[in-house]
Amino acid sequence: MNTFPADLQLMSEEQLCRLAGNVGDNDAFSLLVQRCIPMIRLQASKFHHRHLDAEDLVQEGILGLLSAVQTYRDDGQASFRTYAAVCIRRRMISAIRRAGADLSAIDSLDDTGESEPVAQEENSDPAHMLVRREDTQRLYNQLRQILTPLEYQVLMYHLGEYSYEETAHALNIGEKAVDNAMQRVRRKLSTFTASL
Repeated sequence: MNTFPADLQLMSEEQLCRLAGNVGDNDAFSLLVQRCIPMIRLQASKFHHRHLDAEDLVQEGILGLLSAVQTYRDDGQASFRTYAAVCIRRRMISAIRRAGADLSAIDSLDDTGESEPVAQEENSDPAHMLVRREDTQRLYNQLRQILTPLEYQVLMYHLGEYSYEETAHALNIGEKAVDNAMQRVRRKLSTFTASL
């Protein structure tokens, strides 16, 4: 089990999100992963699919959590956990779609009976938009530190929901190279969950 500074452990998930997104604090993101991993594993077990094992879905869930950290706005509309759950679920469903699942089966998977929060509206204040863009850039810089340039490019295409074929074409490499890079990305991301 990872040990985090006491002041970090006392923070709410919203505070950890701000620290991970605004400052690029790796410990804050790791602690968020630790707190959210039971929810991610539960979603992965619900969405088990013959083309994807549970660990693949867990890694997709972590990517969904990363996306939530990048885009969450603490404006009282939804808690970070609620917002992250939606991002995680959608990321897993996108992965299942890419694996070739029947779309009607996916629709039934996504029918949880919960009322999902509507996507948070963009704040049109230019100052707020600039701060958010800078926060996102910090997070991307964090990823650049732990991934090779190719892994980072492949991850960005993956987050953009490009297929392996489309990514390979865009980067002028083989699909196998894309798959290998994505496997390395997943392994590096799994360091966040190794001891959980």
